[in-house]
Amino acid sequence: ISKYETYLLTSPYYIYYILYFLKRNTNSQFRILTDISCSDFPERVNRFEINYHLLSIKYNTRLNVKTYLDEITNIESIHS
Repeated sequence: ISKYETYLLTSPYYIYYILYFLKRNTNSQFRILTDISCSDFPERVNRFEINYHLLSIKYNTRLNVKTYLDEITNIESIHS
């Protein structure tokens, strides 16, 4: 938790499973993906930071799921 925001950091290999769980679980219900953003930090080894901004209407909660990638690693789509 940082400045009233909640962050979840994960490996790019598990991003699909984590987002699926957060959407389907009855205790979270993050059913709305409000935004996906990517930032490039060339000085880092894993230079790309991808942020998924989620919203749970039922619990009035926001969550930011982050992952980091390099130029070679692929990331799985969150939509089939």
